[in-house]
Amino acid sequence: VITAAAARALAGAMAPPARVLVVAGPTAVGKSSAALRLCEARDGELVSADSVQLYRGLDVGSNKPSPAELKRVRHHLVDVADASNPWSAGAWCAAAAEAIGDVARRGKLPVVVGGTMMYAQWLVRGAPDAPKASASAVAAAQKFLAPYGDDWDKALAAVAERSEACAARVAKLSQNDFYRLSRALEIELDREAGGGSGEARRPVLGSDFDVRCAFLAPADRTALYHAIDERCDIMLARGLLEETANLRATGRLPSSSTAA
Repeated sequence: VITAAAARALAGAMAPPARVLVVAGPTAVGKSSAALRLCEARDGELVSADSVQLYRGLDVGSNKPSPAELKRVRHHLVDVADASNPWSAGAWCAAAAEAIGDVARRGKLPVVVGGTMMYAQWLVRGAPDAPKASASAVAAAQKFLAPYGDDWDKALAAVAERSEACAARVAKLSQNDFYRLSRALEIELDREAGGGSGEARRPVLGSDFDVRCAFLAPADRTALYHAIDERCDIMLARGLLEETANLRATGRLPSSSTAA
């Protein structure tokens, strides 16, 4: 005889994984509008994967959803923090997993959308299992990079020479991204000191989720570039300079903030 509790547990074990959709793509390709329509058609809710929209007050510069769009579909991880107390990618992953679980438990479709590709990659592929750098590694990295000043090419080459893993890590960096260059060196220094490689990845979402990804690609790159230019012009007209100046003047956007 199967009890009611056992039947419920068995039904839960046999239930299919909850579907999660990730909508990615370049700036101005139409991710947000597509995700909004999808949520309306499939009873979904949006989980923002934008590293700046999560900060209060950074409205124009982050192209934050309009009040009308926020009313159309429920949004998560928009206006949840102050730029003076910045979030890390790991903090976003934890909050995103919690939001996705909440949406799924209520029987709705979680739709993750945003322009911060690293956030989407960590959510789908797992977050790097690299612990916070030790104080000694941070100090050693600063000392190592200090002689190179603003010479990106020489600093990059010097860090890449540390190891093959380090060279592969820094090869993915954008020009003049000294913050992540220093972080890559810190990971390598801790590894050399016996603190682990930091190459492993830990899942952000468990096996209870079936994650599907859609990457929107422009049919015409030139048209996309024009759309990005137009968006920048609109931001300036809407008060981007004034917004930034006010945030800086009130101390809500310190230079140390990643959003700055």
